[in-house]
Amino acid sequence: MLADAHKDGGVDAADDGPELPAELRAQLADLSTRLGVDLPEAVLDRCLVAWTQLSGMLGFELTGQFVGSVDPADAFFAHTVERMARFVGLARNG
Repeated sequence: MLADAHKDGGVDAADDGPELPAELRAQLADLSTRLGVDLPEAVLDRCLVAWTQLSGMLGFELTGQFVGSVDPADAFFAHTVERMARFVGLARNG
């Protein structure tokens, strides 16, 4: 989905984060090749960050870690998904 959005001009690939270490750059290039996606390395890096963030949130939800804080977690989850979409460079839609 992200690669398609990038191809259609719907991803802001600007990167204001720290410089990627050489080892990570090589890993991202390999991953891009294996997945067959054409994404700038900074976008692929942010995609991995967002994926792990959202996976962690699912784990928290499934193990009851939000009980007593943001329970039910629907609003927090929706807010975080939007933040992660912006973080990877997807334009806000609506």
